[in-house]
Amino acid sequence: MTVPRPGAGRDGAASLVSVVAFSIALGIGTVALPLLALAAGYSPATIGFLAATSAITQLLARLQLPWLLDRLPDRALIAAAGVLLSVSYLSLLVSTSLPSFVASQLLQGAARALFWTATQTHAVRGASGTVSMLARVMGLSGVGSMIGPVLAGLLAGISFQAALGAGLAASVLTTAACLGLERLPPYARGDEPQGTRIWRRNGADLACWSNFAGGGWRAILGSYVPVILTAAGLVPGMVGVLVALADAAGIAVLAVLVRLPTQRIQPALELGVVAACVALAGLPIVATSPVAVGLLLALGGAGAGTIVTLGPAVASESVSGGEQGAAIAATGTFRAAALLLTPAAVAGSLSAISLGPAIALAALAIGAPTLLVRHLPRRGVGRPAAYS
Repeated sequence: MTVPRPGAGRDGAASLVSVVAFSIALGIGTVALPLLALAAGYSPATIGFLAATSAITQLLARLQLPWLLDRLPDRALIAAAGVLLSVSYLSLLVSTSLPSFVASQLLQGAARALFWTATQTHAVRGASGTVSMLARVMGLSGVGSMIGPVLAGLLAGISFQAALGAGLAASVLTTAACLGLERLPPYARGDEPQGTRIWRRNGADLACWSNFAGGGWRAILGSYVPVILTAAGLVPGMVGVLVALADAAGIAVLAVLVRLPTQRIQPALELGVVAACVALAGLPIVATSPVAVGLLLALGGAGAGTIVTLGPAVASESVSGGEQGAAIAATGTFRAAALLLTPAAVAGSLSAISLGPAIALAALAIGAPTLLVRHLPRRGVGRPAAYS
């Protein structure tokens, strides 16, 4: 659904500020929160548990988003995400007790769910093409995601309060920027067909399962990939550079995606899943070679960037206008589920096999549904010809 946007210039500037500010705030937390927890005396296992609590609330919040998008403007949800992230940082500025850390992670998970889904729905309702608008959002988020960790590292060297304060400021700026966003009406699905779950619809099913693969990639990249590379003898500085390379490749691929012909969007989405999964499966084999690792991480990062951009685009274009919000929320739910399930599945398999084969099996498991879904019975609204 395309909605006229007479204030497009103001809306675009506000969108830029909100996406970059929120991404910086999250990036600060990626570095500052684990370091603060270590300094406060918590064990690595406890820090891992805290990260899992964030994934749980992200999943639960995403399950409620179709209902919320039918009742609230997307800019209200974006503003709420900024408020939740602000309170997340405030809780740690007040105390570093375990309840404060738990509360911070719970709030951060909910904020992630609200912000990214509402930002994507706001973008696809603009006058420009769906893919180009989503690519713009993801490009801006990538910029913020690279600034945030660097800023956190610099400020944490001064004090953790300084780093947390910067995260709080960026979160507040996210909410303030929403004043410039167009107030688009909530989605209205009263007259839309409700008989078939969206994730089983033609097109939307591919989008959801590809985002499941993207969530699995992100989960393993942020947990077991550094472990593998460190065990292979790479120094922490090199590990950080290589992981950052994956994110850089995800941003670089956006330049190609915005020029992608419509009829190639679905094949490109499937190819992105294959690239991410091949990269994960191959990493344990080449872990001792920084060059080979860099090439694989760049390949996987480009695949992940393709998934996170094209997945919501395919979902939104595969349903009727009133169901766009629910379709995009569904892709996010699948991603959140993978963020929660994939690390746990790998951990559970380590009692029987080593880490390398466990990651290879996980890569196969998260990628297979995307490649198999086209052969399964489809229901509901047919896929538009452009995506066939």
